[in-house]
Amino acid sequence: MVEYFRERRMVFLLGFALLMLTSLPYLIGYETQGEAWRFSGFVFGVEDGNSYIAKMLMGANGDWLFRTPYSSKPQTGFLTFLPYLLLGKLTTPPGQHEQLVALYHFFRWASGMMMVVASFDFVSLFIQSQCKRLFATALIIAGGGFGWLSIIGLDIFRIERIPLEFYSPETFGFLSFFGIPHLGLSRALMLWGLVLLFKRESGIRAGIIWLILSFVQPLTVLTGWFLLAVYCIILYLLSLREHGKFSFIFARTFALEIRQVFYMLGVSSPLILYTFWTLQRDPFLSRWAEQNILSSPPVSDYLLSFGLLVPFLAAGVWKVLQGVLSRKLDRFYLMLPAWIVSFPLLAYFPHNVQRRLPDGIWVAVIILTMIGIPVLTGKLQKWFWGGLVLTFISSTLILAGGVMASLLTTPPVFQPTPQVKAFLFLASKAEERSVVLSSYESGNAIPAWAPVQVVIGHGPETVYLEKIKPLVSSFYSMEMKGVADRKRFLEEYGVRFVLYGPNERALGDWDPSIDLGILNKIYDQDGYQAFQTVESASSSRSP
Repeated sequence: MVEYFRERRMVFLLGFALLMLTSLPYLIGYETQGEAWRFSGFVFGVEDGNSYIAKMLMGANGDWLFRTPYSSKPQTGFLTFLPYLLLGKLTTPPGQHEQLVALYHFFRWASGMMMVVASFDFVSLFIQSQCKRLFATALIIAGGGFGWLSIIGLDIFRIERIPLEFYSPETFGFLSFFGIPHLGLSRALMLWGLVLLFKRESGIRAGIIWLILSFVQPLTVLTGWFLLAVYCIILYLLSLREHGKFSFIFARTFALEIRQVFYMLGVSSPLILYTFWTLQRDPFLSRWAEQNILSSPPVSDYLLSFGLLVPFLAAGVWKVLQGVLSRKLDRFYLMLPAWIVSFPLLAYFPHNVQRRLPDGIWVAVIILTMIGIPVLTGKLQKWFWGGLVLTFISSTLILAGGVMASLLTTPPVFQPTPQVKAFLFLASKAEERSVVLSSYESGNAIPAWAPVQVVIGHGPETVYLEKIKPLVSSFYSMEMKGVADRKRFLEEYGVRFVLYGPNERALGDWDPSIDLGILNKIYDQDGYQAFQTVESASSSRSP
């Protein structure tokens, strides 16, 4: 028992140290901001970061169902992004944006620690040495592969793209840990579900964990289901090889194990079925899902990241198969080869978010590599253990990039203070869910500060973006000739407010004075103007 608590303390210390390290860029960002610039709270993926804050603000204003603020199209609401909606309900004006960002990073800390503990618990199923468990956990959380070799010119595949580690939180784990908390939480829940299934042999309790997971990231549940299906197939094939036929004794043992898997699938399925049904029936959500494209990179990118580990990964798979066949290892070890077999099937499954599907593959790669390392002897084994430290280089570079972003007061990591004042004015003037017309760049940030909708502002969430974005440019560039045409455009998209600042001026030479018949100026300060449509101004004054 004493040893258990000592080990747990080391795990928490590891998590705390990594969380402190990854918090430095954010702390520097707040220290860097001044009177002229406001820190967004994010040092990478700012566009998505603003969308998470916007979702929290929706929750703060009473929403329980998700309706994106990045489209003016009619929406019925959808049960997703629940953690962000719930967190938003803990905030209230004044200073609400600061509260939202602070809660976001509290969520990042909580999910990050759970990610560390869950990874350690999963690793502990397969690795007995305490030191190796801790090292494997550190590699899973903060390690990255060898894609960084392409940056220094050692790219045998001639890949002229960003290395996989720098943009794929699902393949590795550091980006989720660094700044995408719901993905970190989903990884933790997926691993804990597997731990409960294999260690406690409780499919129902594991299913409850994955049911919670479905409220965080439904797609990860589908990944887990696929892994379990491949695991059962491999278990069946190996048992046939051992017994020569499907014997009655094996059939009974196999049925007991499969029963727990089916319990897990059944308990975790309700929200998945709801999501599938809703996406099929709701035209808005169907279009949103179609626009959310996350294609897997070419095989060469994966080979560059994993290539140096492949021999030891293969040795680990061989040792697991031999160990299970000789009954020296428990059958749940087959989950690791199942994960490797599933990887190419998931990564290149014909779906628009295929890159998300092989979530957590780095976990299996690290564990199998560590199982396979003993094929080396003497000094070679020690050198390879030391060589694994090189997998931290990618994460170190990402962290350094975050520090640099927090020191340079440039958009979108920082927002000009006059622009933030304009956003806050809209928050005080506009009714909830009023539609604001702006440039794409401004539109991405506005809903993080004001509970409004924008015409454009987010890649996947602005449905029909490829059609609407040119229309917005036409409005601000005066390509949309005639007051009547501009009025028709504003009415079609339900616009009640028009923002006009540097981002909008960059689109063209719109002269607001020619539209004074349809727009009333309500704000003019520090180079930012806001207009309200005449009809909406009249309706707001009506009794």
